[in-house]
Amino acid sequence: MRMLRTFVTSISIVFTLFSPTLADCQNATADIILPAAERSTAKWNDIGDFLDGVMTAHMASHRIAGAALVITEADSIVYAKGFGFSDVEDSLPVDPYATIFRTGSTGKLITWTAVMQLVEQGRLDLDMDVNTYLREFSIPATFPEPITMAHLMAHTPGFEERIIDIIVRNSDNLIDLGPFLATNMPERVRPPGEISGYSNYGAGLAGHIVAEISGMRYEDYVEKHIFEPLGMHHSTFRQPLPDSLKESMSGGYSFSKGWYEKEDFELFNGLTPAGTMSSTVSDMARFAMVHLQGGQGINGRILKPESVTLMHQQLDANHPDVCGNAHGFWERQIKGVHILEHGGDTLFFHGLLALIPEEKIGVYVCYNSHGKGSMPRVDLLEALINRLDLGGSPESLSEAEFTDDDLERFEGSFRSTRAIETTFLKITELGSTTTVSATKNGRLSTGTRQWERTGELTFAELGGQDHLVFVEDDNGGITHFLRRNVPEWAYLRLSWYESPIFNGVAFGFCVMLFLSAALWPISVLKNYVVSRFRKQPQPIDPTRLTIGILCWTCLLFLVGLGSLFADIEVILYGDSALLHSVLAFPMVTSVLTMACIVFVLRSRRRQRGSRRRLIHPALVVTAATFFHALLWYWNLLGPNVWG
Repeated sequence: MRMLRTFVTSISIVFTLFSPTLADCQNATADIILPAAERSTAKWNDIGDFLDGVMTAHMASHRIAGAALVITEADSIVYAKGFGFSDVEDSLPVDPYATIFRTGSTGKLITWTAVMQLVEQGRLDLDMDVNTYLREFSIPATFPEPITMAHLMAHTPGFEERIIDIIVRNSDNLIDLGPFLATNMPERVRPPGEISGYSNYGAGLAGHIVAEISGMRYEDYVEKHIFEPLGMHHSTFRQPLPDSLKESMSGGYSFSKGWYEKEDFELFNGLTPAGTMSSTVSDMARFAMVHLQGGQGINGRILKPESVTLMHQQLDANHPDVCGNAHGFWERQIKGVHILEHGGDTLFFHGLLALIPEEKIGVYVCYNSHGKGSMPRVDLLEALINRLDLGGSPESLSEAEFTDDDLERFEGSFRSTRAIETTFLKITELGSTTTVSATKNGRLSTGTRQWERTGELTFAELGGQDHLVFVEDDNGGITHFLRRNVPEWAYLRLSWYESPIFNGVAFGFCVMLFLSAALWPISVLKNYVVSRFRKQPQPIDPTRLTIGILCWTCLLFLVGLGSLFADIEVILYGDSALLHSVLAFPMVTSVLTMACIVFVLRSRRRQRGSRRRLIHPALVVTAATFFHALLWYWNLLGPNVWG
């Protein structure tokens, strides 16, 4: 879950370092580092000082109230430390062995591990139609190809994204997994297996299948078959938290007006297996170690070695030149080091679990703050790999010569395959597109990043680890691009009428004409009152009056829509009167538009008024008609408003 809230965007690092909150953090940590004699190699020498410096700098620059980091090697914890506070107001420090954080989507790895348990027992087939295992509802046959568990694990089922009603304010309003999946099913927008598009619904469906096959509630299953064997006694998917864990729960924080504001415990509706887990970083270390030790936990084995090996193998990739999805894990490459990972985000908690199988190293970091939006978890991972001197030298750019005269073919607007397509939230695509442009020095630019050409369709990130791979159709046209280290989705090229530039100009043109007629109702009523006062009454001009009212309602709708997206929680909760009121406006404006069309046509037929007085209303009504066509396309009007 990212683009969630409007926060402070720029704060001085110098000011941060002098903040009382962060000054106190230096002495409010729990620190566990294995003695040198117990470490496998000298590579861990002085690792504590190094990581302390990295984490402290990250917390200052990203406005993070509290964090915890754990690193494992083989079956041992090498480093575990808390930073900052789990409760800022009470100055309660983060303890890596006691403080509970929300894991977000990182908890999906528990779901995929449960799936693999049933696979090795012969009770679940990864290549079987998921409808085989569903009892109370089924996935519609939108495409000839059925969705399988393998598609869910590789994020290739072809579902659109859905976020309405995924958070509730009261635990009494939580809906159980099965009923939620049945009544909140997203549309199938592409054939399964075609391309990856990250899906929370898919993970929720996988967890429901685990429950259906096992005959147990999902929460009960993972507690008995994963948490207990691993000794993960501070972990749960339950909402609200069990009483025994509530006192250990860290607050989730936003930063506003120079201070950290504690937010309510987030209650995610329905999709329990996709992201409701809460855990300590030390518990997550146990989970990391079991995957690095072939499935053996401290209280018993949870997977056979061959099942772990299969789970870590690549299941699907969008292209041979990019990382792919393993059986639930994402792949990443840093300096040639092969990494299996999964990130997780709630509104206020953010984390990353990463495994380096060849080195038997596991890393888990979690933050309890939204901060400045972008979390430094990948930067931390890169810093650790550099510090341990893993992998080879940074990849050198190709020395082959490529002409720059075709760079324009790569330019355009692109959006993620993790997108909303059949509800009013489709319009959010306009704010989440990636614009690719060619620079004067023969490179491509995607905002703050620049990319050097390394092949006919490939580009390497300058000063970074990522790569772009463009894909073309049979006619040589670019259809989409891929990022090597983002296997969970692709970036589809948008048509000209879907681009932010076109829509910005189009909506701006409409607003300009609406403003030009916004005072007409006042003018009409003024003339009518004056004529009555002079005892020479003139009839009210219905055309200009109705058009003026139409303009005001259209402008009010746009203001209301902007207020909705200024606070995404209104949409996530889905229960706001403002939300429903704003979305009802287009029905009113569409009726007014049809009435205005009738008035304008009648005025032209009767040739009332000067040509200017006839052309201006016609232009405004034309703009209103075009405006409603845009609303229809973006699902703000018509049958797909709510999906």
